[in-house]
Amino acid sequence: MKKCSILLHEPEEAALSLSSVAPRHCASCIYIFVLCIFVCCGNKNEKALRASAQKDIQNISSASSFEEVFSIVSRIRLDTLPECPISSITDFNIDEAGNFIIADGWDIRQVYCFAQDGRFIRTIGGRGQGPGEYATPISIAIHPHVGIVICDYQQNQLLIYNNIYQYQKSIRGNPRFQYFVHLNSLGEIYTYSGTVGPNNINVFNTIHKYNDSGKETDSFGPVQPKVLKLGFSAVVDGMTISNNGFIFEKNPLYYQIRKFDPSGALIRSFSRPDSINKVENFAEGKISNGPFSLQNGLIIIQRGNALDIFNDEGAFLRGDLPIRDKVLFVKDNTLFLEEHEDDKGAHAGQANPTIIRAVLRDKSWPASNKYIP
Repeated sequence: MKKCSILLHEPEEAALSLSSVAPRHCASCIYIFVLCIFVCCGNKNEKALRASAQKDIQNISSASSFEEVFSIVSRIRLDTLPECPISSITDFNIDEAGNFIIADGWDIRQVYCFAQDGRFIRTIGGRGQGPGEYATPISIAIHPHVGIVICDYQQNQLLIYNNIYQYQKSIRGNPRFQYFVHLNSLGEIYTYSGTVGPNNINVFNTIHKYNDSGKETDSFGPVQPKVLKLGFSAVVDGMTISNNGFIFEKNPLYYQIRKFDPSGALIRSFSRPDSINKVENFAEGKISNGPFSLQNGLIIIQRGNALDIFNDEGAFLRGDLPIRDKVLFVKDNTLFLEEHEDDKGAHAGQANPTIIRAVLRDKSWPASNKYIP
């Protein structure tokens, strides 16, 4: 109504005739009528959305199988050729053409490009110490305006390739880059490591932000003291950046998920109700994989052969959802899983893995920015 009064009491530039005033009053009435309809419809939509959200919570929490939450849409067997053996995938990503970019950074120490149908296309870079070469290509990040970024931990460098896989440049970390590289939507560089080395006796930050020349500009996410006391560690990525720029972190050996804003300020910490601030039982294969952030507001953690599902505000929705294969990567609302015929891997003369695409079912969850608790 305030806006209507402004429309009705605009300053007069000249004397108005009755014929000019009437249309203005008529337009205002129409505006009020349309506004009332919009508000009424908005209230109905809000109620419907609230009911839909509550129903979707029940769908996830009552799901008894992976397939009730995710729909498997394809299985892609990767070519097994002498020039592209895979022993252990250390990172997986998808480039602008939709091709699979796969790093085997510890065993084979190569980065491969496969087409969406599994055909081997080429190797990106290669082993060595020259331009465009690496020693331990542990992780990959891709951004449309930056290119394909490969983190070579041993040689403390990020190698950047363009979208046709040509080497562009390398960046040295100061101080050194950590194992796992991430880029946010602006192309800003982060690296992560929650790994406790023999010389780590004090709390250290796990997330590091760098400028374009490789100089660290910020660090945050201190490792939990209980992790320091374990006398055991795991080189596993424990960070993800959501589409809206929030950073989620979980040490693979400690059940606490932390949500940070892009500047590194802690927003909240959350966990399973039965695992608050508990050390993971790595003897039972409970070293976690993730977190992974889905486009419409789900955060998932894989612990062995089970998924824990939260929303991005930390509400625990479902625990121990059975899953057989390892989650490699999430794009939008699609999970990419790694399936092996056995546990030996291609390095032992076996076939390269199959990549499974599993899409979040429409009924499972509304977009997080529409969720009404």
